[in-house]
Amino acid sequence: MAFMSGRRLAQLLGIVALGALAAGCTTTKPATDAKGAKLAYAAEPKESSTSGFFSHNFSGLAGRSVTVNSIADLKLGYHEVVLTFDDGPMPGRTENILKVLDNAGVKATFMMVGQMARSYPALVREVAAHGHTIGTHTQSHANLAHLSPAAAEAQIDGGIKSVSAALVPSMHSVAPFFRFPYLASTAALRRQLAARGIVVIDADIDSKDYFQSSSAAPASS
Repeated sequence: MAFMSGRRLAQLLGIVALGALAAGCTTTKPATDAKGAKLAYAAEPKESSTSGFFSHNFSGLAGRSVTVNSIADLKLGYHEVVLTFDDGPMPGRTENILKVLDNAGVKATFMMVGQMARSYPALVREVAAHGHTIGTHTQSHANLAHLSPAAAEAQIDGGIKSVSAALVPSMHSVAPFFRFPYLASTAALRRQLAARGIVVIDADIDSKDYFQSSSAAPASS
């Protein structure tokens, strides 16, 4: 599995450009619907080649969606990555990300912080209206590994409540996906979330966009 986590537009452009080297362009299905939770990701379709090399198509990314009830449901193929964006919504940045995703024809999963959703509820609904999946990322981006069980649970529930409230005027709902801030989890919290039917979405590839950089900077390994 290869999850990509990014927040800044510059990092998103790098991800899309990298994937486009070996991807064909297709229309992506909506990432969320009333029937269940879906995780959207950019995908590379299999291509035949008699020379042993891929025939690259630079026109864009291919996308598909998969219904996820547990982490075991998420099976990625060769050159497939899940695109996830944490910490928002953020005015300016989130809209720019939506434009880039629309232009690429792919969907993503946004792990939103409750406080940000309360501050910018219309932006939460805009993300959903574009067909992207919305999960949660606690109420205030607290490090749950440093909190008491009760306080950690309050952070998780607060984030779900705030993001859900922002979506109330729309026909969309929060997917049962959760990401630990700083990827700092505990076994007890993971068991608790699993018992509630909430899927923890980790990240295999960190864009490290919390460091100052430009879109011209080389990608980190």
